[in-house]
Amino acid sequence: MFIFNTYLCIFFAECTFIILDALQWEQGCPEEQCMVGDVNLFLTESENPGLAEIEIMIAEPVFRGRGFGEESVRLMLFYGVTALGISTFEAKIGLENVTSIRLFHKLHFQDVSLSQVFQEMTLRWEVTEPERQWLAPSSPVMMTTYKEIQRNINNSKLGQSRSDVSSDVKSV
Repeated sequence: MFIFNTYLCIFFAECTFIILDALQWEQGCPEEQCMVGDVNLFLTESENPGLAEIEIMIAEPVFRGRGFGEESVRLMLFYGVTALGISTFEAKIGLENVTSIRLFHKLHFQDVSLSQVFQEMTLRWEVTEPERQWLAPSSPVMMTTYKEIQRNINNSKLGQSRSDVSSDVKSV
């Protein structure tokens, strides 16, 4: 459904996955025009390195309600657990953002607190073994670099070009 363009900042203070529409990107659309939104992890608790705050933004309205948010958050949770050793995730969501609150409830997050001052609620997800099993993606996840993906696409296009040339030569 989509691919991530990943930026991992120094000292793991923040992880940002830029969400791209894979269908547009595979058809040669420039990255900037394929952007759907982003999902972030903030690792700010020095006393508790196993805690991360997670947030999601699907910026383009045309992509909302199509599963990009759920899949993106699930993959970021998976990355946080498997690659970074995160054991607790928190999400702070504005009270008016009912769609995001529903999304995080669907992903097993529990209500922790409500701030009337900031008009937001905090939700938390503790990574237990049953939760870890639930999180394991139903389809295989391949962690790779953006450069590797670009190289594979370019090689694929080059292979297609060679195929086109060889079929032209055969037909002459």
